[in-house]
Amino acid sequence: MLFVIYCEPVQNHRKEAAGLNVGYEKIARMYELYEQTMYRMAYGILGDEYTAEDAVHDAFLKLIANRNKLADANSPKTRAYALAAARSAAIDIYRKRRHESEAEALLEREREPVMSTGVYSTIPSVTLARLPEKYRAVIKCRFINGLTVSETAAVMGISADCVKKRTERARRLLGELIGNERRVRNEQ
Repeated sequence: MLFVIYCEPVQNHRKEAAGLNVGYEKIARMYELYEQTMYRMAYGILGDEYTAEDAVHDAFLKLIANRNKLADANSPKTRAYALAAARSAAIDIYRKRRHESEAEALLEREREPVMSTGVYSTIPSVTLARLPEKYRAVIKCRFINGLTVSETAAVMGISADCVKKRTERARRLLGELIGNERRVRNEQ
């Protein structure tokens, strides 16, 4: 993995420039000391070499942002901070990747023909299409695809309470839409 540190010294302020270089020299030394350990930790969490490299890169960006707060590069506290930054970055990537894969699985489910039972399978798709998207998505996840409240919340990236409230509102709107359609048919 190639990690390049760019530092453009300030020409007029030699003391400030020297301070900048010391901070970046510390990061370069930390890279030499801890990069492989950070990579192994990230790889253990993610199981993929490229995303592990991305996690290490993200961790070093955090370290660069906080370089003035770090002790000497050889310090046990600095090592612990660097490894914690790598672990946090790897976990963030893992969570993001898991959320994306759940969303992809839901999209695949929607593409497959659904053999659903119950009242929601008898509602015409035209009626469902008249619901606002956020309510239509909850109805599709919960009742057509058969997901639980927590699964729907995870797939949609919202809280379980939000899923419950949207379900309640969607049911009320569907009732109004179906009632309006029946009145129109009866009047004709």
